[in-house]
Amino acid sequence: GGRGLQYPDVHFSDNLNGWFVTEDGLILQTTDGGYTWTQRQSGIGASLEDVIMAPNGRGVAVGENGAVLVTDDFGEQWQLRPIIHGPGGITTDMSDLAQAGPNLFAISRPGLVYRSQDAGDNWTLFDDTAYSPNHIMYKLDFPTEQTGFIFGRSYQFGLVYRTQDAGETWQEMMVAADQDALQLDAEMFDENNGVSVGTDNSFFFTQDGWQNWTRRVILPSSSWHSIGFVNVQEGWVGDFYGRLAHTTDGGLTWSEVELPGITTDYVIEAIDAKSETEIYVLAAAFDDVRIYESFDGGGSWQISLQGMVSPDGANRTHNFFVTDDGAIWTVGELGFILARQEQILSVGDNLMTELSVPKLHSAVPNPFNSETEIAFTLPTTSHVQLMIYDMLGRKVASLVDGTRQAGTHRIRWNGVDNGRNLNSGMFFVRLVWDGGSESKKVLLMR
Repeated sequence: GGRGLQYPDVHFSDNLNGWFVTEDGLILQTTDGGYTWTQRQSGIGASLEDVIMAPNGRGVAVGENGAVLVTDDFGEQWQLRPIIHGPGGITTDMSDLAQAGPNLFAISRPGLVYRSQDAGDNWTLFDDTAYSPNHIMYKLDFPTEQTGFIFGRSYQFGLVYRTQDAGETWQEMMVAADQDALQLDAEMFDENNGVSVGTDNSFFFTQDGWQNWTRRVILPSSSWHSIGFVNVQEGWVGDFYGRLAHTTDGGLTWSEVELPGITTDYVIEAIDAKSETEIYVLAAAFDDVRIYESFDGGGSWQISLQGMVSPDGANRTHNFFVTDDGAIWTVGELGFILARQEQILSVGDNLMTELSVPKLHSAVPNPFNSETEIAFTLPTTSHVQLMIYDMLGRKVASLVDGTRQAGTHRIRWNGVDNGRNLNSGMFFVRLVWDGGSESKKVLLMR
């Protein structure tokens, strides 16, 4: 199923053994199906974006600033490997990992493809066909050993690249030169058939590996961003405002499905359609997270897992994993875990220590059209500045400049600079305090 925008990843090798990585470089491991989790030190404070684990205990994790970590003992200990660099020796944020036969591939956010032939110890820049400073590439998928796809977007283009020779060469397959195709999630069934969801109510499908594609329109919403399909005909999409839509004819027609208790405060973060009858949906608000399940094709829904996040929203949930036997794990920021196995509910504690420095939280929603909420948490009363910068480093908005008490503070930003509506694009939210700072990206789409 789909997971919307690329947030830190969770990986299970079987129903008992699992790992996930967080924005703060934390690696957590379970060996009992999610009931208990052990913190593993990664040795870095950078965000880790993806992790994979082989049956022999070899694992690899990648993240921002080119970070690479490996383990040979199922995550008991992790070792830092040489940082992945981009052109000119500049470090680049990594967003996704994929395995194709004996090789590992990694994609950077701007679209650089790296290959490792020794299980992650060493990496070489393998291809730059998809590279641009304006690209945001979020998914690398190899449905077969030879055929792989890169999915992403720029400010005004939806992008798909394909390889048919195990990554040796990549071809640009899909470029839609308007905002109708700013892809936010995608799913491949095999080397030919796939679907994606984008902005402006866009749904795309292909039957020839994105040589050709068809665009269809979902129900009105500017924020459809998560996708989960059973097959090429039947699937589900979710948006940033708690809406869920269902199609049974490949996107020709859509019907809106109401989830009980869901309001516009919730984001449909991820969808896992196990079959035509068994569907799971993750909905998250700033102070609540819940997973709905249906066993009659969406005719009725019940909450299978629910938990309150911390008052400051720091452990807000982004992603979940459902095994074939119905065990559920959901993970979020700062080590928040909910787990259900054999219909037994357990709520994991926040495994991170108390905040010692201010924390800037991810903007919600992100991407946004008219308004987004930015939150930050202070461990003590502090003087802080909260500012917005464009890609050229110019300050376009100052949201906070003064002393704030300890606790969580929420600020809304409408994409305006001194009364002028800003154009679509990537911006940086920067929180500055005495002795440090933190930045996060936010995407404005008009």
